[in-house]
Amino acid sequence: MKKLEIVKSWYPNETLSDDDASRIYERLLQLFLLFYNEDNLTNEREVTNESEKK
Repeated sequence: MKKLEIVKSWYPNETLSDDDASRIYERLLQLFLLFYNEDNLTNEREVTNESEKK
């Protein structure tokens, strides 16, 4: 299933254009990457803090 078809399936009562679905997909991707990167930074800080305690 294509990414746009997946996004459109989330809105069964609305007709989304490919542009609308693409914008929604891009926003979700950016949000995911923001959380992913923040999680990695948090994990790195925790490892650094633990190694400093030793």
